[in-house]
Amino acid sequence: MQKKKEKSGIKILNASSLLFDLFLQTNVGSLKLWSSEALSALEFRDILGGDRDFTKRAKALGYSNVEMKMVLGEHDSAPNPKIAFSKYFEYTQKLRKFSGESSAVNFNKFLLTKYKRNKTLINKKAYDGSRSGLSSKLKDRTKGK
Repeated sequence: MQKKKEKSGIKILNASSLLFDLFLQTNVGSLKLWSSEALSALEFRDILGGDRDFTKRAKALGYSNVEMKMVLGEHDSAPNPKIAFSKYFEYTQKLRKFSGESSAVNFNKFLLTKYKRNKTLINKKAYDGSRSGLSSKLKDRTKGK
């Protein structure tokens, strides 16, 4: 599909599809195959939502995304307590930045309910990370926090 679109003159940024997140028990848009041409044209910046920033700048250069709504596999966003905390700290920060405080608060409530229903350490750390993401100053950098 990508080659066909490129032959018609469309510059492809990435091809993306869905994965089933084992921790959240829902489909997520996580699988992205980036074009090496696009990656050579720009650099990722060390900011919260770096992939969004990269996509916005690449689209200004004429690149487009190709999306499929098919679930291609499984993904575990919280395979251990340490990753659960950091993943949902950062995710809550992204929600605050891109979707607003109410979205972040609602997601935090979702994680609290998940923890109350199943009191595992991973569920607790995911909730703790999200809660910390809500109460911390918004951090715009992702690497070397």
